[in-house]
Amino acid sequence: MARARVLAVAATLSLGACATAPREPWVLSSDGLRAPVHRDVGRISTYPEALATTLDIMQRDLGLPTVQVRLVFLPDTRRLRDLLVRIGYPPELAREAAREMAAIGGHRIVLINQARLESQGWPARLALLAHELGHVLQYELAGGKRGTSAQWLREGLSDWLGLRVMETLGAERGKAWSQALAKVRSPGRAQVMTLGGPGSPPEWVERVPSRVRLPSLSALGSFPDWVRQLRGEAGGALYEYAFVAVSTLVEERGLPAVLHYFTLFAEREDPAANFLEAFGQTEAQFEDHLQRIVRL
Repeated sequence: MARARVLAVAATLSLGACATAPREPWVLSSDGLRAPVHRDVGRISTYPEALATTLDIMQRDLGLPTVQVRLVFLPDTRRLRDLLVRIGYPPELAREAAREMAAIGGHRIVLINQARLESQGWPARLALLAHELGHVLQYELAGGKRGTSAQWLREGLSDWLGLRVMETLGAERGKAWSQALAKVRSPGRAQVMTLGGPGSPPEWVERVPSRVRLPSLSALGSFPDWVRQLRGEAGGALYEYAFVAVSTLVEERGLPAVLHYFTLFAEREDPAANFLEAFGQTEAQFEDHLQRIVRL
């Protein structure tokens, strides 16, 4: 995301940090933020509190670098799409991204579809905010550039970070790995309604398509690739797949290695070489290992 263009657009928006009606765009900045920090998700009831708490956990509990950010709240999907076009997204990509995503993080900025965000409770809002701040961190590590780092790694690290934040707030109970793995192993599993005999009520049953395959990691390398695959038959399991992949890297190589991967893009736009240097293996070798884990 082009930061200069985003900030120029954000500068034209209302800067009120306490907006209540999602009718006009508004901005919440980490600069000068004085909201209280909580350690109980049940005590968080405002966006300033959510932002202050998430940033505090990232820095104090997880030891991550300090990030600065502006949260740009857009009223709905149309306004998010229009802003993406204004900052340089191709119209089709802007339309697909706004339709599929509740928020999009960039360099020191997060664009948020407020209507979609507020259809969820505060735990879900906090998890999404932590996820997007993970993307902000990735830009910061890479010197402010999006670069050619793998989108699956970007999404997986952001989901991993979101889980760590929610665990700190007591909102997760250690089932994320098993739940994600189950969904990855059955990416096409769906609930469908069937009708019983005369006079019997309808019931929900699971339908598992016979041939649904997750895309290769190489097919999840860019942001347009990721958005396109979200529309595919396995799109409902892509975030879980990325989470399982990055969790495996963190467990086996350590969080510093994952962070180092992104710092390498500050100086070198070579995703294959950067992956090899950060993790001591090629992406293809890691994918073979990941597939063995998923198929167990």
